[in-house]
Amino acid sequence: KRSITKEKLCSWLERMSSILNSNAIPLLQITVPKADRCEKLEQEKINDQLTIIKLQDEVLKKKDEEVEVMKQVMKQTVKSEITSYASATTKSCATELAPSNIGKAVKTIVDRNARKRYVIIYGVPETSGEKLLEKVDRILQEIEENPNV
Repeated sequence: KRSITKEKLCSWLERMSSILNSNAIPLLQITVPKADRCEKLEQEKINDQLTIIKLQDEVLKKKDEEVEVMKQVMKQTVKSEITSYASATTKSCATELAPSNIGKAVKTIVDRNARKRYVIIYGVPETSGEKLLEKVDRILQEIEENPNV
C-alpha cells in the first residue's frame, strides 16, 4: 500500500511552488535585466569592433597614399640629383679634356718619369776633360747598382 497520498503530494508540490516563488522569481527578476544588458553590451562590442576595422582600413589607405607620395618625391629628387650630377660632370669634363690641360698632364707625367732616371752623386771631385759617363759607370759598379742608361 502506498504511504504517500494524493493530498500529501499536493501539499509538497504546493510548498515547493511556494519556495520557488519566494526564492527563484526574485533571482530571475534580477537576472533577466542583466541578460538584456549583456546582449546590449555584446552588440556594442560588435559595433565597436566594426568601427575599429573601418578605422584601420582608413589608416592603411592613408599610409599607402603617403608611400606613393614618398615614392614620387624620391623619384623626383633622384632625377634632379642625377641631372645636376650629369651637368656638373659634363661641364667639368669639357674643361678638363681641353687640349691645353691634356698637354700639361702629359708633360707632368713625362717629367716625373724622366726624374726617376736622374742620379745625383755628391762628393766626387770634378776635373776638366774627364769622361763623365765612364766615371759614373765606375761609381755605380762599385756600389753594385746597374741602372739602364
